[in-house]
Amino acid sequence: MLSAFYRQGETLGDAFARLYNHHFNDDGLILFDAENARCKKAVAPLLDRILQFSDSLNDTLISSTSAVQRGGYEPQIHPQANRLQLFLKEGNVRIPIDNEGAILYEDKPPKKVGIDALRKIAAQSPGDLLPKVSLRPIMQDYLFPTVAYCAGPSEIAYFAQLKPLYDHLEVRMPAIIPRLSMTLIEAKIGKILDKHQFTPEQLAKGPNDLINEVIESDPSNDIVALYAEARKKWDELNHLLTFGMVRIDPTLGHSVEKSMLRWQQGLNVLEEKARAALSQKNKTLVSQIHKCCKHLAPNGIFQERRYSLPYYYTRYGQSLFDSIHKQSQIDLHKHQLIVLE
Repeated sequence: MLSAFYRQGETLGDAFARLYNHHFNDDGLILFDAENARCKKAVAPLLDRILQFSDSLNDTLISSTSAVQRGGYEPQIHPQANRLQLFLKEGNVRIPIDNEGAILYEDKPPKKVGIDALRKIAAQSPGDLLPKVSLRPIMQDYLFPTVAYCAGPSEIAYFAQLKPLYDHLEVRMPAIIPRLSMTLIEAKIGKILDKHQFTPEQLAKGPNDLINEVIESDPSNDIVALYAEARKKWDELNHLLTFGMVRIDPTLGHSVEKSMLRWQQGLNVLEEKARAALSQKNKTLVSQIHKCCKHLAPNGIFQERRYSLPYYYTRYGQSLFDSIHKQSQIDLHKHQLIVLE
């Protein structure tokens, strides 16, 4: 199915659209191509406003970025004070523009065009001006006034920086709703979780911390203490038997010594077997913990931030989406676990 959509001669955009139309053909999903020529004409008034207020837009973005930092958050957008929030498109290349309207080519001197000339370009050929990340959602909401927007974690973070820009450009910002956040648990991983009663919070710490935590909390892993106690009692028994047998017959002391030596050798063999068994047990445990962390919390981050759906889709087919639909709760705004069978 993927090969049928992502085939030679197709653009990535068209292949993506066909794939999502296939998945959501019963759900009323509408896909829009931002390269649509009529879209470019419709956005011309907004481009003119952006160019008209370019200096104050930069100041507004810098100010909102500072406010985010003061709140203790890492900004998602790092504004450049001397650049417009637009690119000039020449062919397939995006070229930055400075505040004075100079086109900043990479391989030749800047071309001084000026803001007024750029406003004429916006009116006549709006498709030649492209928004930076700071203006892309604003342009989207200008074209399609939006009540609510389902956003991922990074999007939510940078919308905090964009609210003043929405106000400045007189575009209404939508309500921001967190999208579903979930971890997919495959059966083989679920068995390990059930066996050891691991939680997603434990896995998020990374494998090394969890391995140490589990091994140290299991009293059966303390072989040193076990055999130290056994040898202490063995020495007490040795002294008791030696003293008792010699009282009966002094010549029996040698026999007791030989017997105790054989018993000591037997204890050493038991300890070696215990260590081998513990090593194998811990080896399996270590392997299982690494496997769980790799699948559910790779490098300590959410699975959904690392792996894409095609991996799971090729393994589970349509049942993947059926499981998500059945188990997920749309109004539960916290991370959810979805079990795949």
